[in-house]
Amino acid sequence: MTLAVGIVVLCLTILQALLVERWVRAIGRVRPHAVRRPIRGSITVLIPARDPGPALGLLLNDLQEQVRDELKMEVLVVDDHSTDGTRGIVERLASTWAKLRWLSAQGEGKKAAITTGVQYAAGEWILVTDADVRCGP
Repeated sequence: MTLAVGIVVLCLTILQALLVERWVRAIGRVRPHAVRRPIRGSITVLIPARDPGPALGLLLNDLQEQVRDELKMEVLVVDDHSTDGTRGIVERLASTWAKLRWLSAQGEGKKAAITTGVQYAAGEWILVTDADVRCGP
């Protein structure tokens, strides 16, 4: 009886090892689109946005006022299928602000927009804010 139990345990252990190996290989193939090593001391400001209107331009102007050469900060606006010209607002400002990018959300909803932004973020720290907030200098 003890030998039979030992053989069963051995077989189950081998089966588990094979399953774990397959999981590890499968997980290893999954790679986010633009994973980069974070820049030490840097910040990614992540703004999920769906039809924010003029409020987005005000927020982006506020953030641009805060940028200094020594501050390693990028701003990612992740557009959640807006119909109000959000992309144009971001692209106009990005033409003179290299650390500002527009991204299209992969999926729908705020959670999908945040997930997309995190995949592309280069900052060591990620700050998520709404598109309709204001911040001081």
